[in-house]
Amino acid sequence: MKYQDTNLVQESILQQIVLPDEAKGNLFMVGDVKQSIYRFRLAEPTLFMEKYERYQLDGKDTGLRIDLAKNFRSRKEVLDTTNFIFKQIMDKEIGEIDYNKEAELVLGATFKESKNAETELLVVDMQKNVQNLDENLMAEDLQKNQAEARAIARKIKNMIADQFPVFDKEIKQFRPMRYQDVVILSRAMTSAPDLEEAMKEMDIPFYATSQQGYFSAVEVATIISLLKIIDNPYQDIALAAVLRSPIVGLKEEELALIRLSRSKGYFFDALEAYSKEQNQTAEKIDIFLKQLINWRELSIREDLTTLISGIYDETGFFEFVGGLPGGKTRKANLQALYERAGQYEKTAFRGLFRFIRFIERLEVRGDDFGTAKVLGEKEDVVRMMTIHSSKGLEFPVVILSGMGRKFNMRDINSKVLLDKDFGFASSYTDIEKRITYPTIMQQVFRKKKINEMIAEEMRVLYVALTRAEEKLIITGTVPEWQTSLENACQISDRKEWILPPSVRSSTRNYLEWILYSLVRHPDFFKQVGINKPVTLATDMLLKVTILDKSSLNEIDTTNPNQEYLPFLNALEEIPHTSNKEEQIANTFSFEYPRKVRTQIRSKQSVTELKRQFQIQDSFSDNKFLETIKQSSLERPKFVQESQLSSTEIGTAMHTVMQSISLQQTPNEETLERLLDEMVTDYKITEAERKMINKAQILAFFHTSLGKKIIAEMPNVKREVPFIYQLPAKKVVREADETETVLIQGVVDCMLTEDDGVTIIDFKTDHITGRYQSNEQMEKVMRRRYGTQLELYKEAIEAITGLPVKRSVLYFFDSEEILDF
Repeated sequence: MKYQDTNLVQESILQQIVLPDEAKGNLFMVGDVKQSIYRFRLAEPTLFMEKYERYQLDGKDTGLRIDLAKNFRSRKEVLDTTNFIFKQIMDKEIGEIDYNKEAELVLGATFKESKNAETELLVVDMQKNVQNLDENLMAEDLQKNQAEARAIARKIKNMIADQFPVFDKEIKQFRPMRYQDVVILSRAMTSAPDLEEAMKEMDIPFYATSQQGYFSAVEVATIISLLKIIDNPYQDIALAAVLRSPIVGLKEEELALIRLSRSKGYFFDALEAYSKEQNQTAEKIDIFLKQLINWRELSIREDLTTLISGIYDETGFFEFVGGLPGGKTRKANLQALYERAGQYEKTAFRGLFRFIRFIERLEVRGDDFGTAKVLGEKEDVVRMMTIHSSKGLEFPVVILSGMGRKFNMRDINSKVLLDKDFGFASSYTDIEKRITYPTIMQQVFRKKKINEMIAEEMRVLYVALTRAEEKLIITGTVPEWQTSLENACQISDRKEWILPPSVRSSTRNYLEWILYSLVRHPDFFKQVGINKPVTLATDMLLKVTILDKSSLNEIDTTNPNQEYLPFLNALEEIPHTSNKEEQIANTFSFEYPRKVRTQIRSKQSVTELKRQFQIQDSFSDNKFLETIKQSSLERPKFVQESQLSSTEIGTAMHTVMQSISLQQTPNEETLERLLDEMVTDYKITEAERKMINKAQILAFFHTSLGKKIIAEMPNVKREVPFIYQLPAKKVVREADETETVLIQGVVDCMLTEDDGVTIIDFKTDHITGRYQSNEQMEKVMRRRYGTQLELYKEAIEAITGLPVKRSVLYFFDSEEILDF
């Protein structure tokens, strides 16, 4: 934190650890008191000012002051603007600091010359045109935030279209302006929803970290109104909103006819009465009323999310808003409503009625959510942020908005005032006369706080003006431009730089300070059409634009493809000719030349490869035991305990075969003891133990193959995992010769001898009674497992360097051995 933002508590802590002699002290402070904008956090700029005035440039007998006057952020045009304004409005009497030569900004950076870098003042005149008074009183009449937002959006659109040059510090040359070069600064985020809507209309990507505007979004308000009338259709305003929306699509004249059909009572009664008429409007109403009945029934049977998703699907409203300007954000808003309804349903309070009451309470309290964000602030978007959050940052193009908005005087006008120096003051109430009036102490407090507020707002304006690197645009609205201009002209004949204290202290918004300053600029009156001789000497470049509110009522929605609308309305094919027709055709007919590679996994299991090549028998269990083990673990315990599947029994059989000691031929006694130990060690469950076929396991060790394993026990390995690199052509014939794929598998049992290796794989297939002859069984099994054992053989031979002399399948069910 810079020293100008230090408060008294922090200063007291510092004084406990610094040396008492300032000339030889150990405290280094850095800051700019003109950027002290945290008085609401109890920052005390007078701490900085007291030291600034006491310290000397030579540091003799006191602290050393080092003035760092050069500014390396902004080009000359921006610095000239800041100096020109603040030399007129800031001094110690009003702004708590003299804006003298030492305080002025000095150019430190080197920028290439640009012809478009002049500071722009864009003022929207909100005065109503008397000749068109009836039109201006319409509901579509723009409010000041909306008018200013449209003016800003239009300005950004024009700058993008004109490829406004921005100097890129990385490539050291000018490039066309991008959206991400523009930042809109405001004292508060109250105008963010209006700006977002204006940006949508102009199709400008926009990002603002605002916590407002969600419930006022048209698409959200429409669905909430629909939910309200589903809960209770006797709500005239909500019903009219839905009828006028694209969900029903009635016009104002049609709504008037409905009201005239039954002039008294609820609008819903009039709607039901009019639906019996024989015309097109009545047909649309009848369809809507039937939908409403279905939705009301659905709201009783199902939860909120089912109701809302049903509305989206049945009306097509979700897809409709996606086709509007800013469609991504609008769809995200509706998706957020669906998700928030789901979150609400998880609480103890459920149902449509309670959800609507919950939303109404949020709106009454002024709580809101920010609109859904589909773009991040790091993308190519126009960003909006508060002046406070922009401190310390810099942006190529800064649009300083909301300059006509009044300062916040809420705390100053409170009945009870607190001050760190004077203490407490309040108004006085005469109980008998029932009159409340301010006390002298309260008036003193109020005057002091107004002066502090004005000084703070000056510093906020200073921070805002100095955020721009290349282009500064100042925007604001005035109730009536001619009146504002006349007020500013009252001081235009003054030759002194500093404006009168009475003028500066009576100002209640930034735009008045700016107008009072620019009114004596040499180019100001030339651009507004008034001849005034008294001006101040300055090199500042200025462009002034005054926009009438009526010029912003209409958004430019001209479509270069207007001639195609008749075809769209008639649902006919649009005739098309394009010099890029061949390029488009090539793009849509493009086929990836290495499509085969997309079909080859870099790593596959033997089981997956076997399934690609072998015909499976739906009655047999052809899964590897390792896969069976995974499947068993996924089954809930209460299911396993009640009834085991064939795969779980096979897993248990395999686990026992892996655990049996091969030092001697097992018998029923040793097998029983082993099973008891495995249950105790949690290797198998009690339910699995009961399903183990001990006879089948013991039978294996009485075969010639089982006896050989016992005899050659030191050379036997069980559960042998391997990974082997296989030419991809063996998997996909069209694959390139150089392509390879890794295969992985597990050999159940492997016997290594001097003359080669024997591979044994245990199978749990059900064979007995399923085949007409032994020859048919062998044919099916060889077709099913031939690829698997061939891969095993190739992998083991490559890994061990020994030939595989025998590949064997052992079937527990039939106690048969099948050699490959």
